[in-house]
Amino acid sequence: MKNRPLCMCVVCPMHGSGKSQKTQENSDAKWTDMPPAPMADIEMAEQKIDSHQLAVDKLTFALHTIEIENEQENDPTIKEKLNKYASLLKTQLADVITN
Repeated sequence: MKNRPLCMCVVCPMHGSGKSQKTQENSDAKWTDMPPAPMADIEMAEQKIDSHQLAVDKLTFALHTIEIENEQENDPTIKEKLNKYASLLKTQLADVITN
């Protein structure tokens, strides 16, 4: 008889089929023993993160749009106004990011 190395695989159909079922049952038991997290707390945290990130994204998009318009504009009066709005958006964006 040849010397074969012992299979250490838990999911091996030859050696570990019974072990894999027990391991799966044990891992399922761990999840059912834990109390459920309060959904209201999780949803509030997600809403705070999402609304803050959404504000940053919208301000950044508006700023980039104004900067692109400014680069393409030939009228100096309109360029000046676009620069003013870009400056205001940069200030608002800095406030949102730091708070």
